[in-house]
Amino acid sequence: MYNSHSFDSSHDHDHSLEYKANTIEQDLLRNHLTEDDLLKYRVYMPSDTSEVTQIDFGDTILFTSMYLSCLSFKYSITKDDDTKKQLEKEITALHKAMEITGKQGLLARYYGKEITPELAKISNHKGLNHGIGNFKDYVWYGNTSKDQYIFFIHSLTLAYDLVDNEGLRALIRNDITSLADHLLKNGRLIDIDGSTARYSELSRKFPLNKLSLLQSAYHVSGNEKYKKELKKEFNFVDNFNWPLYFYRLSLKQYNDVLAVISYHNLIRLEQDPERRSFFLKDFRRCWRNKLRGSGNPLFDVMHEAIDSRSDHKARNELILCLEDFPLEKREHTIKIDVPSKSRFALIRMRFEKQAKEPVPIRLRPQVDSLWKKSSFSINFKGDGNIKNSGVDFLFVYWMARYYNLIREDM
Repeated sequence: MYNSHSFDSSHDHDHSLEYKANTIEQDLLRNHLTEDDLLKYRVYMPSDTSEVTQIDFGDTILFTSMYLSCLSFKYSITKDDDTKKQLEKEITALHKAMEITGKQGLLARYYGKEITPELAKISNHKGLNHGIGNFKDYVWYGNTSKDQYIFFIHSLTLAYDLVDNEGLRALIRNDITSLADHLLKNGRLIDIDGSTARYSELSRKFPLNKLSLLQSAYHVSGNEKYKKELKKEFNFVDNFNWPLYFYRLSLKQYNDVLAVISYHNLIRLEQDPERRSFFLKDFRRCWRNKLRGSGNPLFDVMHEAIDSRSDHKARNELILCLEDFPLEKREHTIKIDVPSKSRFALIRMRFEKQAKEPVPIRLRPQVDSLWKKSSFSINFKGDGNIKNSGVDFLFVYWMARYYNLIREDM
């Protein structure tokens, strides 16, 4: 039992999941999109005003990609015209993030038509570039790390199979293969100035992410060179019994999030029985030893989607977490008195006291994504004026609907 000194959102538990999804998305469309249809995932928006100011930019492409995945899952179920139109807008917005850099395979973190004080403060003007040609009125933020690429690849590959517009499919094909070619040429992600981008390693040291990218490139293009490269990478990990993901070395839950996104992409597209069996075995090892019971609905929905041998315990945990999710995510101060059992975790090079069991969703810090924040956090400071989009709920909800893990009337 947790004793919480925090903002109470327990009344949100009374709403159906469908109602939550519709309410959160309408708010997202109203308050969390730029004029270029990028997601303003974290904004300054006091509850007593309609003023909305974007205050975070570095993960813009990641969260926009997450929203595109939501729309892809949703459209496959509803076939709704408004969803289709928004899906097409998001594909175009993400394509522009690749096109605006002017360099093959290089993705911008964010782009817009002005350097706002908030953007200047976040970036300190490092990584800011001015567009050229058709984008001369834009600035874009670079130094893009692999997390942006991983979500970008996952969302575009999902959308590719659902869009009946060949022009948009061609954009997706071009963007994914350009990224794959960039990686095959350089072995890592290279920024506009020729330097290695932050946390950009996608080599054999981290085979899961590279295999996922090659899988997507072959899926959308049919080009045998990606299949050949995929087979070569697979033979390496198979011959040396090399894990796809070194989960024991990960100190952050966020790395686990990136892993399951890549696992999903890799396994769902794999047609070769031997490789698929290998990938599944590796995912089950990671699930069994690291992800299971962590109180993270993203891990639960990915497990149910990937592994047909599931006993569906994860499904039940998933539903309980979504029921507990707040209708509106504001960053309030959180201070939880944990039961006698607690632990210390190394977070950003310092030890932080955490709960030993996952904290209920409604009591967790309502940050930009609940799925990448530790499920065991018990302290957070906020005044309620910073609001987050809720796209993390939409991603898991519509993925669960797509895989028939929850019903429309729940």
